[in-house]
Amino acid sequence: MLRILMVIAILAGGAAFFGAMKLQGKRKAAEDDAAVKAQTIVTVTGERDKEKMAKETAESERDEKGKKLDMANQDIKQKDGEISTHKSKIGELENKVTQTTSELTESQAQMKRIQDVLPPGIPAEQIGEEIKKLNDSFATLDAEKQVLGKELQKKQDEIKRLEDQARMSREGVMAPGLTGRIVAVNADWNFVVIDIGSKQGVVPNVPMMVHRDGRLIGKVKITTTDAIVSVADVMPEWKQEEILLGDMVSY
Repeated sequence: MLRILMVIAILAGGAAFFGAMKLQGKRKAAEDDAAVKAQTIVTVTGERDKEKMAKETAESERDEKGKKLDMANQDIKQKDGEISTHKSKIGELENKVTQTTSELTESQAQMKRIQDVLPPGIPAEQIGEEIKKLNDSFATLDAEKQVLGKELQKKQDEIKRLEDQARMSREGVMAPGLTGRIVAVNADWNFVVIDIGSKQGVVPNVPMMVHRDGRLIGKVKITTTDAIVSVADVMPEWKQEEILLGDMVSY
């Protein structure tokens, strides 16, 4: 009887031992599964963060390109407005030239009529006062016509310059050989100021080379232009040395 009880006890102990081992195995499997799930969550979260950063970077670049495009369009719009103003002024000048020419022609015709009606042998000096007035009128009208002609030519030249600048801005090009000098550097924001502007033919969104002592040390890209100065971003991929005051730029 005692032997039977011992066998039963041994069997019960073995069952408990194997039950505990089985439970421990299940616990280990559950812990491993939880660890895998946790790692998966970390990986997925990391990928989502990367995607979010990539999306934000793309949106930032898109916004920056949009701003630069808006600035270029504003520059073109401004030049178109200036061209329209100059064309209007030219129309006024052309009308005034036409009127002055008509008055001059009428004065010349009047002089001829007076000369035609002078009796033979009567010198023109006898009607000198009238002749003098007409001659003064000729001189005044002719001088006015010369001034108007020069102003008209100046406006036409200005329109051509503005039209060329607007065209180059649309095409993203500038006149070859254009040079300037860097007059300010902002290393924190990675941009420079150049001493040439729209009057010299500088247009936005065009890269220019930076030189020092005959060496190419980098490139900058024009962002905005004023009449006599321009602002340009330093292009990191072309930067060979630190850009300094006095460095030359060229296109």
